[in-house]
Amino acid sequence: MLRGGTELPMLESSKLASLENMAFSAPRMRIARFGLFEADLERRVLSKEGLRLKLQDQPFQVLALLLERPYEVVTREEIQQKLWPADTYVAFDDGLNTAMKKLRLALGDSADNPRFIETIPRRGYRFLVAPNFEEKPAEAESRAESAKPISKDVSEEVADTNGNALKVTGESKDSAERGWARRWAAAIVAGAVLVTGAAIWQTRGRRASASPASHASVSAQPGGGSRRSVDPRAHEEYLQARNYWKQRTAEALSKAVDHFNLAIELDPNYAEAYAGLANCYVVFPMTSTVRTTDDYLKARQAAEEAIALDDSLAEAHLAAAEVKLYSDWDFPGAEKEFQRVIELDSGDAQAHQWYAEFLSLMGRHSKAIAEIQKAQQLDPSSMIIHHQAGQILQAARMYPEALLEYKRALMIQPGFGPAYSAMGMAYRRQGRYAEYLEAERQANLYWDPGGTAVKDLQSIADAYRSGGKRAFLRASLAFDKKHPGQAYYFGHDYALLGEDEQVLQWLQKSFAAHELEILNMQNDPEFDHLKGDPRFQEIVKKVGLTINTDAPESLALR
Repeated sequence: MLRGGTELPMLESSKLASLENMAFSAPRMRIARFGLFEADLERRVLSKEGLRLKLQDQPFQVLALLLERPYEVVTREEIQQKLWPADTYVAFDDGLNTAMKKLRLALGDSADNPRFIETIPRRGYRFLVAPNFEEKPAEAESRAESAKPISKDVSEEVADTNGNALKVTGESKDSAERGWARRWAAAIVAGAVLVTGAAIWQTRGRRASASPASHASVSAQPGGGSRRSVDPRAHEEYLQARNYWKQRTAEALSKAVDHFNLAIELDPNYAEAYAGLANCYVVFPMTSTVRTTDDYLKARQAAEEAIALDDSLAEAHLAAAEVKLYSDWDFPGAEKEFQRVIELDSGDAQAHQWYAEFLSLMGRHSKAIAEIQKAQQLDPSSMIIHHQAGQILQAARMYPEALLEYKRALMIQPGFGPAYSAMGMAYRRQGRYAEYLEAERQANLYWDPGGTAVKDLQSIADAYRSGGKRAFLRASLAFDKKHPGQAYYFGHDYALLGEDEQVLQWLQKSFAAHELEILNMQNDPEFDHLKGDPRFQEIVKKVGLTINTDAPESLALR
């Protein structure tokens, strides 16, 4: 049975065995789908909405190389080594530039405003969309192609892995039934159901995303409500937005907002687009040192609109939970929403990730670790989930384990500044100041590119060499005053210096500014000695956290 209760057709055991054997023995083709495009990596064929595009072999090979490494910079040297013979170096630049022009022309892409391929000046190129890869029998493809000319437009309703009804158009019912047996056998063999036709649906820890293969509308039946169609142009914008969203940088999130808004303009009743927009505004304050006051207002409005359109949409309730957590400081209300999200979609990796973050902030570390491990099982290749696992382990004072998770995040997305910042904190808490300074240097290359912050870090290193830990902390304070961030972190340095009056003043400032970081005040070891101080407890009560006078013990693995 598919998730959501959709029954699968029963097959006789002899037929099933035959189909399984066929699935193992048939020649297979590797297909990469992104947006409205499909790249057959074996036959080196690019098509859009089922129509084959004219693209020469060399541009296609460049595309294939980029598809294999989404979000990574593929250098010009790597392209040369893989695709150009060693004796053609002189002609390489012209050849690659020509290939890229032809590839962008085929994709309708622009170097100035890229949707698929970003040029990294003097280095190489980066593919901005994570493709969906699929392997299927070669003979199935040839049969599908022979069945394309049809005289009758019949709609066939099947189900995705969430149990939502999908309307597949442009294929005869008989052809769909013949293909169903092959797909069902492959599902048993592979352990997952992949429905092919006008849309390919893939679930990776969130509500499924469709890649329409025709201008026919994508049709879904959310949560038992009435089925509605989504404008395919709106859905393409939605897919572009989701790909930017996964990068979690301020620039990428801004692009995601643009694409979600375009999706809403094209289809004003697109609940998923409103939910995605809400989640962008939830994350914005965490990706910049300069924060605006209206991000959570926009997140709330978008989440409420999504819920009004589809109350069964897990992603919309997830955004609502984050607004209650970070904007309202309504912790019981936030947990209720998180639990509702997981009831609606227990396979949503992002839901488990964000719920784990909530549990960590509440000081429930064992449960937080269990929850983030569920997220990792659902989406083991997610950069942001590894980063958040590091945060949760660090809050539990498991610093070596936290550092491993940050490094895993950086392997997936090199240069991600928040991971370096968090690594620096873990190093500093272990007294590893040289490693802290290197992590901070990398973080400031992200937060302050072209600025003076990286150069000014040298003053902290010099102070540590000449005066030890206290000189290090004084230099850190001077650095923070020159490059101001959140008031909360001034409290850290003053706490380690033993200047408690200053600590309480900066925590009051952090509270007054409604800083997100203050929710960590009972987890952070810098403040352990203040937990019995009534003035510290008063701030805890104002924030709405439950007072805990005990310092949390390390949960280090044994």
